[in-house]
Amino acid sequence: MHSKDNSDTPDNSTTNVVAIFESPIDCLSHQTLCKQGFIQPFDGWHLSLGGTSILALEHFLQQHPNIKHCIICTDADEAGEKVAAKIAELSGMTTLRSSAGFFERRKMNKEIANLENKRSDYQKDTKKKYGTTWQLESEKSKLLKEKTQIENATGVTAAREAEQQRKRDAVIQQQQGRDRYNAERKAKRLENPSVCKDDPR
Repeated sequence: MHSKDNSDTPDNSTTNVVAIFESPIDCLSHQTLCKQGFIQPFDGWHLSLGGTSILALEHFLQQHPNIKHCIICTDADEAGEKVAAKIAELSGMTTLRSSAGFFERRKMNKEIANLENKRSDYQKDTKKKYGTTWQLESEKSKLLKEKTQIENATGVTAAREAEQQRKRDAVIQQQQGRDRYNAERKAKRLENPSVCKDDPR
């Protein structure tokens, strides 16, 4: 949520830390990289100076007197270093200069551009392979309709086919049982003809 002083309200509104950038796009880039896990999470305030003047910072500090720590994330060029020096001279809080170039706009925007390109390429590949969601649903509906037509035409459904197979298996088992019984009787008769002489079966 952005306020009139180009600051971004953090989830932890009681935080006493603010990160300062030269432009709004720098703030947004930093937030995006934090959320996507490319850099360490930061739950403090984000403030855009709107250039290299510290007037926005002075106004912000007046509105938020609890701020005690300032992370200077201006660009690593001459103008960025000058404004960083001005911020460091402010009294009443500690300042920390970000590592050289770590929060530079070009680097952050390049990382975000790479992520967006990867996402775009993935979406294109997915669409090429599988089509849009509407196309997938349309094709699925078409296949289900064809399946139903085939089942109605042949009188075959998965459940009916399973029942028919169960019946065939039962018939085969019965036949195998009779064949086994007859084979055993025949073997006994051959071994001892008198045992089965009077057997009516």
